[in-house]
Amino acid sequence: MISPLQSAKVRKLDLRAAKTDKLDPMYIAKAYYMLDIDISVKKQEVYDELMQLDRYYEAQLTSLTKAKVHYRESLDLVFPRLDEHFDVYDPCVVLMIQKYKHPENIQRKEVKTVIDYLTKKNSHRKAYLQSFAITFIDYCKDCMSGCSMNDIAIDILLGHLDSVEHFQQKVDYTFKRMRELARSLKQYEQLISIPGIGEILATRLIAEIGDMDRFDSHKQLIAYAGIEPIIYQSGKKDGMHYRMSKKGNKILRKLLYLAITCSLRSKTQDNKIKEYYQKKRQQDNPMYYLAVYFACANKLLRIIYGMYKSNSIYQ
Repeated sequence: MISPLQSAKVRKLDLRAAKTDKLDPMYIAKAYYMLDIDISVKKQEVYDELMQLDRYYEAQLTSLTKAKVHYRESLDLVFPRLDEHFDVYDPCVVLMIQKYKHPENIQRKEVKTVIDYLTKKNSHRKAYLQSFAITFIDYCKDCMSGCSMNDIAIDILLGHLDSVEHFQQKVDYTFKRMRELARSLKQYEQLISIPGIGEILATRLIAEIGDMDRFDSHKQLIAYAGIEPIIYQSGKKDGMHYRMSKKGNKILRKLLYLAITCSLRSKTQDNKIKEYYQKKRQQDNPMYYLAVYFACANKLLRIIYGMYKSNSIYQ
């Protein structure tokens, strides 16, 4: 309810601005009364839970990315250049690696044996499995692995593969819970209607923005995201070279960048974000592309705030 910046502002008013664990509660209390902070509007429990889940989702996503990097490194040693022929995360490829572990173990297998094994493990059509089995066996016959069949690199590869599956399951489960919560809020349908924003971005944007009733205007929402321009004028500096404050929610800024990227790729005809981006890039003195991105993010937040207040979807 009271940010550390607000309590620090009150603390620095004293002539002896000491900071200890015992004094911190006193300065927080002073900030509440001196700054007349309005805490009448509290976030609902659903927003709190959504934000906690989103931070957990972000952590698991980071772990999944690292696990995939290690998996690809080990895979290049045991099954070199496999990614040039197959999707290395395809369930059939994963099953073949877990079952046979090394290309030499697959070279001597019959196509029918591989098809029978894959048929028990997934629901692909037999024609697809036959084509996959022939291609995979041919790849293994031409493959020159960087390790032997008894090398420790195989155990490391299987370990990284297990880590990828583990974190992928956690990411999927966490997002499923987030989506169920987000669908109960009116912002979900509003955000989904914006070109380029899908289920994942809409859910995560709701989690990071929170209850928009606590913002009195779109300017407060933009300030919360930390993308408002700041003016710094001193001496010969004219103060016209605006920069973002970056004092807000950094995860929200990252999501806004992704939202703008997806919106620009969208082929929807009525796309105000894409029109605004093209307008800024075609000016006589075009802005740096990153500045244009966050100018578009600024506009996107104004659209989101306007839809929420007018209780309407994107038109």
